[in-house]
Amino acid sequence: MLAESRPSLKRPLDPKKIAVVGASNSKDKVGGIVFRRLLDSRRRRLFPVNPKEVAIGGHKVSPKIELLPDGIDLAVITAGAGQAVTAVEECIQKGIPNYIVVAWIDTRTTCCACIRGGQLKLRQKLRSKKPEGSTWRFLTKF
Repeated sequence: MLAESRPSLKRPLDPKKIAVVGASNSKDKVGGIVFRRLLDSRRRRLFPVNPKEVAIGGHKVSPKIELLPDGIDLAVITAGAGQAVTAVEECIQKGIPNYIVVAWIDTRTTCCACIRGGQLKLRQKLRSKKPEGSTWRFLTKF
């Protein structure tokens, strides 16, 4: 395969513009933790997405993925497993080529077998929607 025809790893490995879907002002929520950690990296522009927030860490919050500016390199999706697939679909429609899914499942109300089955279904859905040349990673929080 010629080097010119391979997708570049620059955008997913060294993104300049990152959308954090599910970003939060709460220090206890995954979206808040991820957003604060990314704030420490001054070289990147952050775009928080959350319909319930107005501003996070001095950044104006977009209520929807579709309202983000063009040219986002990476989306970090911090959502429940059910919302993650919808968020990935919206990222694809917006033209965001790379995403990391940090899905959480409430173990207090879900049995282990259901969790494993839910993870498998979520992974299968994400794989079936992955556009050519995009990259994604799936992380699960229990």
